[in-house]
Amino acid sequence: MPVAHPLFGELEYNEECEEYQGTIVMMFAGAKTPVELKIAEFAEQSGIETLHCATYEALTTNWNAIEPAVLQAIVEYQNEEWSSTDYTQSFPQFETADDAARNVALCGVKLELKRGEQTAGAEWQKLDDRYAVLYFNAEWVNNDYRVLSVELTNEEVTQVSDQDI
Repeated sequence: MPVAHPLFGELEYNEECEEYQGTIVMMFAGAKTPVELKIAEFAEQSGIETLHCATYEALTTNWNAIEPAVLQAIVEYQNEEWSSTDYTQSFPQFETADDAARNVALCGVKLELKRGEQTAGAEWQKLDDRYAVLYFNAEWVNNDYRVLSVELTNEEVTQVSDQDI
C-alpha cells in the first residue's frame, strides 16, 4: 500500500523486508541521479521515525562535503582490494576521486536505525546516531554482483565493502 510522506514522497511498504521503499533524486558526480530509497524499520518500532528524517536531511544538506569523502574512501578501498583478484586487476587502479566518480554509479540509499549494535570500529552507536548506507553499481568490484556499499555514521564514512552492509 502506498504511503505519502511529507519529506520522502511516495513510498511503498515492503513487509518481507520490513522497510519503506521509494525513489529520490540526488546529485552525484555533477548530475541529478534517481536512486532507490529504503527506510528500514527498527525492531521495536513501526513506521518512519524522526531519526530517519534527521539522517536524510543531514545527508542531503551536507552532501557537498560528504560526496568527496565518499569518493576518496572508494579510491582507498579500490586500491586496497585491487590486487586481490585477477578480475579487479583487469580495471585501472584509481588515483583520484574523479576516477572513482567515473567508475561507480549511485543507485541506492538506505536509512536505518542501528541501536544497540556494534559498528565496524567496535564502538557502540549512540541512540541518536544518524546511520545511512549508500549503494553503488561498480563494475570493477567483482565479477558477480558488482555492488559497493559505503556506510555513513553521522555523515562520516565508517566502512566500505563489496557486501551489503
